[in-house]
Amino acid sequence: MINIILQNRVYTGDLIQGKKKVENYRTHKLISTNEDEWIIIQNNHEPIVSKDKFDKVQEIINKNKCARSNKEKDLFFSFLKCLDCESSFTLRKVKNYEYYYCTSYVRNGNCTSHSIRKDKLIEIVLHELNKKFERNKIDTLTRDILLKNIDNIIIFKNGEATLNFK
Repeated sequence: MINIILQNRVYTGDLIQGKKKVENYRTHKLISTNEDEWIIIQNNHEPIVSKDKFDKVQEIINKNKCARSNKEKDLFFSFLKCLDCESSFTLRKVKNYEYYYCTSYVRNGNCTSHSIRKDKLIEIVLHELNKKFERNKIDTLTRDILLKNIDNIIIFKNGEATLNFK
């Protein structure tokens, strides 16, 4: 229920119509429409929440979405970007290791095979964070640490990574 409220643009003063339409007039079955088909009237009524706060909440929600079907949040979900195609990365288990692969390459072969082992990526990120914040030595990497300090991580073809700090 709270998620529905947090993602509802009506609270920002916008009126939105046409999110669903009747698929069949006999059964009255409703189907969702694409966002580009919606009718949006901005600033229709007095907002309860400012657009800036609403956008910030959407950013936080998108960063915290679950990547796995078992609802376990992956440490690097939504942080990894491909240098060539700017796609996100997906986590796959191969033998005894977990690897991140370019999503565009995995799904349809539209990119080259970018991959990095998860344990190596954790080492790289810990090293870079400790180098940046010399006073605070970080031993264990958590999602909260990533959310507070890092915008994204760019993965190169050779398995190297660059961190973009906030």
